[in-house]
Amino acid sequence: MKSSVRVLVVGLFSVLMVNCASKPSAEEVKLEKEVQAQPAAEMHGGVAQKGVESILNSKTLTAEQKKELMNLHGNLAKETFKIQEETSKLKGVLFETITTKPYDRKKVASLKKKLTSLNDKKMKNMFEALDKVQAILGEKSDTDIQDFYRPFFWEQAHQYQAQ
Repeated sequence: MKSSVRVLVVGLFSVLMVNCASKPSAEEVKLEKEVQAQPAAEMHGGVAQKGVESILNSKTLTAEQKKELMNLHGNLAKETFKIQEETSKLKGVLFETITTKPYDRKKVASLKKKLTSLNDKKMKNMFEALDKVQAILGEKSDTDIQDFYRPFFWEQAHQYQAQ
């Protein structure tokens, strides 16, 4: 019960934060331009490849399930690579920022916030995909995977902000 209340409170807080958001400041616009100019690091698709192999080599999935899972996997991989590309750019700017004097606390805080947001988005996408996998396989779950894990990841990823 406590975790359901916590999830509800976090959800309401998120909605309020989004509704209260205003136009980006000049500093945020400048930071966004700097991030977009940053080259993305090379991505390694080993995990994505393992997923493809697991689906294709499965002896228990039907042809239709394999097709649906491959479509889901492709969409998730495409979105994950976009997030990873943006994350690598943000980290590049973060490394440049923390090694430049004077130390810009506001910029570092903004970069940390953006990185946390991207991580949250990646985790949300993964959990949504797991729910879709369950539906494709015809599995019913007593607990929605997203609702079960969301408080754990939220607290871990946002712990530094409380300090």
